[in-house]
Amino acid sequence: MDENYNPEIPTSAPDEQEEQELSHTDKMTGIFTEPSKTFEKVAKFPPRTKDWFIPVMLMVVIAILANFFMMSNPAIKQEAMDKQIKTVEKSFDDAVAKGQMTQEQADEQMENVRNRMEGGTGAAMMAIQAVSTIVILFIVFFIVSLIYLLVGKSVLKGEGAYASAMVANALPYYISIITIIITTIISFLMNKLVVGLSIASIMGMDKSTYTGFLLGKVDPLTIWALYVTGVGIAKMFNSQDVKKSLITVYSIWIVWGLITFFIAKAVPFLSFLNM
Repeated sequence: MDENYNPEIPTSAPDEQEEQELSHTDKMTGIFTEPSKTFEKVAKFPPRTKDWFIPVMLMVVIAILANFFMMSNPAIKQEAMDKQIKTVEKSFDDAVAKGQMTQEQADEQMENVRNRMEGGTGAAMMAIQAVSTIVILFIVFFIVSLIYLLVGKSVLKGEGAYASAMVANALPYYISIITIIITTIISFLMNKLVVGLSIASIMGMDKSTYTGFLLGKVDPLTIWALYVTGVGIAKMFNSQDVKKSLITVYSIWIVWGLITFFIAKAVPFLSFLNM
């Protein structure tokens, strides 16, 4: 062998180099382009608080702004009030029929409700609505994340913490945010209150009927967001059974929809659950 021969010292292969954690912007983009690969990379690092807090907080802000803009439209505002009044009136009628109050009492309370709704346009009322939105959205987020933790641990037999479920639940919120924005634009274009992108919502169908309930589930963006959530839960809990995760997530969605549907039919005052 030539004495001058100097073999090159091998260097580490590219795949052996330490993988860099995705930025939150990359994670947000990846949710839309490559959700499976994105969650695989996210799962390699400890769950970050910003990965659930930013999308949830952005959802809160967009929801508050969307409500403010829609209520600035007189036609949309009147329609929203009419629906609320109709719901309250139905509950009073049921109470009268059951002998829980007299017709005079129902009429008096109904008049008070109308007065409060018509007078509830000031800054104080908007502040109350904003605070309510923040509280409700965060409570729902934490409860749903707990359910997804149970899915990851019990159904998928995976490894992960509550924070893992929170990240899997929150990142798909970016899809839901787009839904809110599109819904707001459609409401202004149609000059009517649209509360979702399902067939039932676009057509203005009554979701308290069986047909309205079924068509209320035909919402492409909601189905897409749930798909990404199912993938996220599987990846964040290091499970290879993505199919089982998806089936579980969609099943929870349908079962919860059925529960709220029958609750709203039994208690008309809670009909907002079917919106």
